[in-house]
Amino acid sequence: MALLERVLAGLAWEVLFVDDDGPDGTAEEVRVLAAENRHMRLLHCVGRRGLSNACV
Repeated sequence: MALLERVLAGLAWEVLFVDDDGPDGTAEEVRVLAAENRHMRLLHCVGRRGLSNACV
């Protein structure tokens, strides 16, 4: 995220990560990052597993 922060320095920005509730641990990783960075958010599609559903 350091690169993203450097490129967007001085701008109001936010990154939204959408997790498809898969077993790869993405949601937990993003939660850790978001706890340290106010520009990051997580949308976790619980119980609606699948990439296509998360994209919609």
